[in-house]
Amino acid sequence: ETYKKSEVKIPKFASLLSDSGFKAVLASPRNKELLRQLINLILPEDRQVVQIEKYEDREMDGFTPFSKSSRVDIRCRDIHGRTFIVEMQRKMHESFIQRCIWYGAKAYGKDLGQGAEYTDLKPVYVIAFLEEALPHEDERLWDTDNFISCYQMTEKRTGEFAPDAIFCIFVELGRFRKDVTLLESTLEKTCFVFKNSEKWNAGSVPEKILEDRFTQQLTQACEVENFPPDVKLKFVRNMFTEMDYKAETKAYYKDGFADGMSKGEAKGEAKGRAEGMREKALDTAQKLLAAGVPAETVAACTGLSADEIREMRLK
Repeated sequence: ETYKKSEVKIPKFASLLSDSGFKAVLASPRNKELLRQLINLILPEDRQVVQIEKYEDREMDGFTPFSKSSRVDIRCRDIHGRTFIVEMQRKMHESFIQRCIWYGAKAYGKDLGQGAEYTDLKPVYVIAFLEEALPHEDERLWDTDNFISCYQMTEKRTGEFAPDAIFCIFVELGRFRKDVTLLESTLEKTCFVFKNSEKWNAGSVPEKILEDRFTQQLTQACEVENFPPDVKLKFVRNMFTEMDYKAETKAYYKDGFADGMSKGEAKGEAKGRAEGMREKALDTAQKLLAAGVPAETVAACTGLSADEIREMRLK
């Protein structure tokens, strides 16, 4: 199936699950207070952000000139010097947690100057909103009431926490399935906005969302007509890029699945499908790059890492 851009209607509200919508709403300093409140919904009460001091460069250089570099969705620092990296991830891949730890490791100690004390190191929080769910050893412990996972360094035998350093926190929206009538906390209502905003029009936003001050403001910030002109233009361009990728992926899906099945037949259906779809993702990425689509957008649309896209451009 194909679509004509002239026939596509711009949604009333941007989807926070999309790369285009997430960045248009939350990556801009104009919504700094919304980002602060969103981060505080995820953090424990004793680690709340009082004020975001500044947004930092999303491009993170490697430890050496020859190391891998990366580009994150949002990177900011609060008035206490703590760094917050906030990501939106639609499709999962096997090394996603390692990638988040790598983000944190690169940011941790980045500004520690020569002669400084290690006690000057400030914590780094990597917060990722996931459209899907992470796999856990005991799935019985994870459900629609328990969908936030937090990883930090602990002593194996006693569970004693190491000093605050790198935290990886995952909001597993794939596990959150509450109906609007069952929403209680601001966090639950926020997750509902993430999963449903693109479906709404001006008169269909649930009353429970509008009666909560934060989710009301978040919904208003998602309204495309409220975007500044330059942000709106970039949002529409990125939205069409994502739609182009989805349309191309759908067209290639059957062939990709068949190729993957033949290659992974001996190792199982799941691996075959993954291999086939990855081949098509690589092929699509090459075509988008050849068409002049920015590497950042290609990475977001294909699920490939920014470094993989960068390597493709160098070949």
